[in-house]
Amino acid sequence: MKNGVVIVGAGHAGVQAAASLREEGYDGPVILIGDENELPYHKPPLSKTFIKDQQAKPQPLRGEAFYTGSAIDYRPGLRVERIDVGGRRLEISGGGVLPFERLVLATGARPRLLPLPGSELSGVVSLRSLGDARLIRELSAQSEEAVILGGGFIGLEIAATLTAAGRKVTLVEAVDRLLGRAVAPVIAGHVRKRLEATGVRVLTGTTIERLEGENGRVSAAITSSGERLPAQMVVIGIGVVPNVELAEAAGIAIANGIRVDQQMRTSVPEILAIGDA
Repeated sequence: MKNGVVIVGAGHAGVQAAASLREEGYDGPVILIGDENELPYHKPPLSKTFIKDQQAKPQPLRGEAFYTGSAIDYRPGLRVERIDVGGRRLEISGGGVLPFERLVLATGARPRLLPLPGSELSGVVSLRSLGDARLIRELSAQSEEAVILGGGFIGLEIAATLTAAGRKVTLVEAVDRLLGRAVAPVIAGHVRKRLEATGVRVLTGTTIERLEGENGRVSAAITSSGERLPAQMVVIGIGVVPNVELAEAAGIAIANGIRVDQQMRTSVPEILAIGDA
């Protein structure tokens, strides 16, 4: 394979795919594309120590020497505009093309948006990337009160972290319990008690009607019952949406994500998909 394997997406799935190719003896070219200008990093710590500690640094998935030592051509800061399926090449934003023999799509997912009046205000954020975490860390230093929308893992972790950092936190969940899609009710009840014991106010069965602001920055979240929850920061954590646009535009089958078979092949056999996408 003179053009080798190109992997689009430098999250955990993409990096592991590159590593596994070398571990399994593949000796052709391996190119790993990331849209961030960072060495690929672990994302789970971003909702914990990183946003609490101003000195914390991202934790790399692999050291820089791994990529050079394994002959993995890591190319950060690139964005793919289009997949030319027939020509087996990628069109890169800003110009240029990149040919491939096999393509692996590890494009991940992005935070689900909440179409609320006021969601465009400064201080309304979601967490998915290192840039998001840096912004939350910066906003936390400027905030006394925060509202978290969403009672899943991300929402709970950020609520606990901000509370430990001395912020007054209210967590709002639309359904009647936390972690509704993840754990049994008895575990969710235990988690809620632990969280409330740290000082987090938890509102379940509650929705937000709108966000209010002052001078362009969020100042409060208003519940559907009319209660005003003061906040200089609102974090939205209501799930993610798979990044399928690149694949869909290329005519690859989509079904609540990129559709694959048991060998992770898409409807175009030369193109595979892995991870959150």
